Amino acid sequence: MNNLYLSLFIIALGVGLSNALAIKMKNSVHFINSLAGNNVLKIHCRSDEDDLGEHLLKPGEVYDFSFYDSIFGTRINCDLAQGIEFRFLFFFGQTTFIET
Repeated sequence: MNNLYLSLFIIALGVGLSNALAIKMKNSVHFINSLAGNNVLKIHCRSDEDDLGEHLLKPGEVYDFSFYDSIFGTRINCDLAQGIEFRFLFFFGQTTFIET
């Protein structure tokens, strides 16, 4: 019975290490201002490691960025605002974990 547990532990350890050493995939995020009228879209994205700053997009303009996943997971938070004095806010956050 102990051999069974040892075998399962070695298999689990191998799977865990293969996930940790997996080739990192690049993630891309794209924002396009397709708001009606001349509304400007304000975007502010950040993670625990980086603050990407505030970006103002005129109609038709594009803002994009790329990042790699961390072994412990990556969370990017983005605040979107538009309209007079940017009173309307929308929060978007997504957590990504490395999967094979």
